[in-house]
Amino acid sequence: MKIIVTEQQFIKNLGNKIKTGVNNLVKKVSGQSQPETPAPAPSKGRDPNQVKTEWSKINSDMSNKKGFGDSISQDISTAQQQGESKARAAILKKLGTTSSSFGTKVVDSALFKLNDGTYNYLCVLEMTS
Repeated sequence: MKIIVTEQQFIKNLGNKIKTGVNNLVKKVSGQSQPETPAPAPSKGRDPNQVKTEWSKINSDMSNKKGFGDSISQDISTAQQQGESKARAAILKKLGTTSSSFGTKVVDSALFKLNDGTYNYLCVLEMTS
């Protein structure tokens, strides 16, 4: 008798796990679930050209260890990676080297969704160590 009850409980638990998995899959496919790492919301009220003009002055100021980078891509993550890589390259240029090991922190960033559906990511990074 105990074995039958245990088997029934096992089957019930298995059915619940399957039901939960199917529900999660349906939510994911229908777009109801949140992404694991939310991307910054597209900027509203700022002009991307104005921001780029203002922030690009950072790269010519040799008195600080900050770098500006921007990128346009169809994918937000790719735009972020490329923009931050360009900002790191600007810092390396200020250091007068082509390679170095250092940390950075984001001082400011902006994400714009352009009319053609691509994303323009602009960022300012500061060298931390």
